[in-house]
Amino acid sequence: MSVNCVICDSEVQVEQDLSVGEILDCDECGVELEVTSQAPFAIDVFEEEEK
Repeated sequence: MSVNCVICDSEVQVEQDLSVGEILDCDECGVELEVTSQAPFAIDVFEEEEK
């Protein structure tokens, strides 16, 4: 399965069994992407929370 990067729109290959909160890397632009939903599958830019 693949999704498009929300920054550069390139195709990012993903495994179907990823859980919400898991982090992916876009090979094209290097941004970290977070799985935000499984049904429908969705990703967004990962923003690390400051503590």
